[in-house]
Order: sequence, then C-alpha cells, then structure tokens
Amino acid sequence: MKNKKKIIIIIIIMFALALLLLGYLSRNTKINVKPKKTDSLLTNKKYEGLSITDINMYTNDDLNHVTMYVKNTSDSKFSSRLVKFVFYDDTNKVIYSKTSIIPDIESGKVVSLDLIVSDEALNAKNFKIVSN
Repeated sequence: MKNKKKIIIIIIIMFALALLLLGYLSRNTKINVKPKKTDSLLTNKKYEGLSITDINMYTNDDLNHVTMYVKNTSDSKFSSRLVKFVFYDDTNKVIYSKTSIIPDIESGKVVSLDLIVSDEALNAKNFKIVSN
C-alpha cells in the first residue's frame, strides 16, 4: 500500500512539472509581426460612442490576430452587441469580414479585443466596424 501511494505521488509530481514546462514554453512563443503598408488600416476608428485605438495586426503560432483597445467615450454604458469588422483592399472592395461581439463597456472604461482572422484580412488596406 505504501508503494502504491509513493507511485501516485510521483505521478502527480511529474504531471505538475510537465504542466509547468508547458506553461513556460507557451510564454516563450515567437511572434511574427507583419507590418502594414497603410496607415489607414491602423488609424484610430469610431463606432457608436466608442473609440478604437492601438490597432495592431500580427501572426502568432500560425494564427492571424487583429488587436485593439476599445474605449467607451459616451456618457452611458455601451451594451454588448454583435458587430461586423469589414476589411477592404486598396480599391475599397470587401475582401474579408468577421462577426464578433463587443462586450458591455461602462462609460470611460476600456476593453481589449483580439480578433482571429484569415490571411485575406492581413492584406487589407482598411477596415470598418458596422452593425451586424
């Protein structure tokens, strides 16, 4: 019985060490930043009392991200809703769209958004947020 308890304790310790190692490795993942050629893509945007700033696009572990901060600049709470992020090429043709949720945001507060997008979105020259 004592040997069985020792084996279980050893397995638990090995499992915990494996989890720690995985956590360490995941924090040290290489991020490939793909710079954009147009300022209009990364320019601050507005949507129904919200200010969208610090827009960034990058690829990490083969996933394409569009990140941004969203601040409620109105005097009232922004209620969560579905919106569409529409991405355009240099001729203003829609090349990709992504539906996402902007969560509840109290007046004056900021939230961060991280959209996972396709490769087409990385070729965009601009995007807009529209009601879904």
